[in-house]
Amino acid sequence: MEKRLEELRIPEMVILRAGFFMEKLLQGIPQLQTGSTFAWPFSSSRPMPMVCGRDVGQRAAALLIQDPFTGPPIQELHGAGDYSMTEVVKILGQAIGRDDVHYLQVSIEDARSGMLASGASPSFIDAIMDTARSFNEGEEWAREVRSSRNTAPTTLLQFAADVFAPAFTATPV
Repeated sequence: MEKRLEELRIPEMVILRAGFFMEKLLQGIPQLQTGSTFAWPFSSSRPMPMVCGRDVGQRAAALLIQDPFTGPPIQELHGAGDYSMTEVVKILGQAIGRDDVHYLQVSIEDARSGMLASGASPSFIDAIMDTARSFNEGEEWAREVRSSRNTAPTTLLQFAADVFAPAFTATPV
């Protein structure tokens, strides 16, 4: 898609590459409401850059009002930190007042079956499984070295307290 957009040769176009959206973690709420296991197909120990959607929106807004635009045409947004899924689930568990939660990496096939059973569309599932597969196989997700320009302010701890915990409480079992 980026190559197709670059072919348009729009001078002020910026491609904003965001890390893994923290909001995707909200999909684990039903699992934690009915048990203590957060099961996904992502590697349990490999850290990934995680970014809050609010930070991406704020960066996009800042880029839109910049006149004249100065900066690289492709910009990454890493988020405040890189977290392994084991670390993520521990932080989410603390935010909801539970120390019994743990992460379980499941196979791509098992994750796909579970998502199909929950009613997710096959095209959505394929996109998630491609993302998990690329991550687990060590494909490069972040091309830019972390810097003050590409590090967003919201930490996972802050997201867990401000977004995940309230959503967990508000979601009916």
